[in-house]
Amino acid sequence: MQAVSANGFTGTQAYSLTIAKANQTITFGAQPGQTYAPGGTFTINPVASASSGLAVSYAVSPNTVCTLGSGTTVNIIGAGTCAITASQAGNANYNAATSVTQNVTIAKANQTITFNAQPGQTYTPGGTFSISPVATASSGLPVSYAVSPNTVCTLGSGTTVNIIGAGTCAITASQTGNANYNAATAVTQNVTIAKAAQTLTFPAQTRARRTFVDGGTFSINPVATSASPNSGSAITYSSLTPLVCTVSGTTVSMLKPGTCTIAADQAGNSNYLDAPQVTQDVVIVPATTAIPTLNEWGLMLMGLLAAGLGMRRLRRW
Repeated sequence: MQAVSANGFTGTQAYSLTIAKANQTITFGAQPGQTYAPGGTFTINPVASASSGLAVSYAVSPNTVCTLGSGTTVNIIGAGTCAITASQAGNANYNAATSVTQNVTIAKANQTITFNAQPGQTYTPGGTFSISPVATASSGLPVSYAVSPNTVCTLGSGTTVNIIGAGTCAITASQTGNANYNAATAVTQNVTIAKAAQTLTFPAQTRARRTFVDGGTFSINPVATSASPNSGSAITYSSLTPLVCTVSGTTVSMLKPGTCTIAADQAGNSNYLDAPQVTQDVVIVPATTAIPTLNEWGLMLMGLLAAGLGMRRLRRW
């Protein structure tokens, strides 16, 4: 028989003792914010650590905002919230740690518009011009345009601007942004649309030489014409030699002999300049003085006078 001790245990009995795994915790501090940049990256900082001293692993989501690169590098895919989760799976001595997540805000990037000065234009009915140089956004996103006022210009197709009238056409380039970029500050360039020139043609007068008649008049012929397009204003006439002639409408009144200079003018308007003045001269000559003719009695008188003069000469001799 085996000996039994006083406490009831036999001298040869064995017992087992279970040693449980230790718990561990992860320390993972807040991460600084980032700004979207195409192809951009950032490093997890501060890094996570496990109380066990075991290595920590990371996972990031969603992949529309960020993806995990090498080591502690995170790739920026888009603006938004990148969730970085630190984990430690444990080992033979440690239980898995409770994961810790830090959210990194990836802000939208700013963008700028480059839009350089535009050349001036000249009014033409139904005219157009192209925006050149065009505007570009630093983001590479397409730029849109708006023009004003519509009394001067309107936006056509693409980068075409329709000319409506003379004045200042304000062209504004904008980029409203997207999921990754803030809206850009709009940039405006002013285009000066100058008034168009107009031209008068005033041919030489059919009768460029006239005989003065007291109180006499004559008509301007041919009249002046204006090349198309033009302001549509009436062509008016005036005298540049008011002591020789005056003009009313297309009628010229003769005041005295001399050179009558007739001027033709056409006023401009909001879209056209005044036409350069053109002139034509008409020479007004004095009326011819008639030489009086002698009748029969005058001829007889002239004969007697001649005879009398002849007799006086003979007496002197």
